[in-house]
Amino acid sequence: MLGFLISLPCWGSALLAPFQEPENPDLGALQAKLAEPALGDRDWRVSVWEHLTRLEHVGDPAVLQGWEALAASGADPDLANLFLFQRRQGLPRLPLQEGEGPELTLERCLAAWGDGDLAETARRLRAALERFPEDRRLQENLLWLEMRRPAVIELDGSGRHLALAVLAARDARG
Repeated sequence: MLGFLISLPCWGSALLAPFQEPENPDLGALQAKLAEPALGDRDWRVSVWEHLTRLEHVGDPAVLQGWEALAASGADPDLANLFLFQRRQGLPRLPLQEGEGPELTLERCLAAWGDGDLAETARRLRAALERFPEDRRLQENLLWLEMRRPAVIELDGSGRHLALAVLAARDARG
């Protein structure tokens, strides 16, 4: 009887093992990369980024640390990726900074849209277009928000561009 009681925990863990999630190899690799940061090394950065994109929905603090490590470069796309991760995870977002680039500016606009604040989204998109007038993503997002068709319909444009033209024209007819 005593032998049975002693072996019971072993049997229990053997029965539960198939139901436990296996260790994610990307998480282990990311943690190893973060343990020996090489922020200036392009290969290190690419490897960390690849692991992070596969770990987007893993609730581990190492994922946030990875995005923060990449954003330490101060590069606009890296800051935008960190902001996007924070937004998707419901975390406090990067504070507004002077001289933000077009990537982070666009993410801030889309965050306002995602929060359902359409007036703020329109205000941010217009302000962003004053700073980055050639950025087509900002232009097209404002057109989508206001359901206005583009001034020129590019026949070889993206499906999104053509869909906007059709929807805006249909909406204009009532």
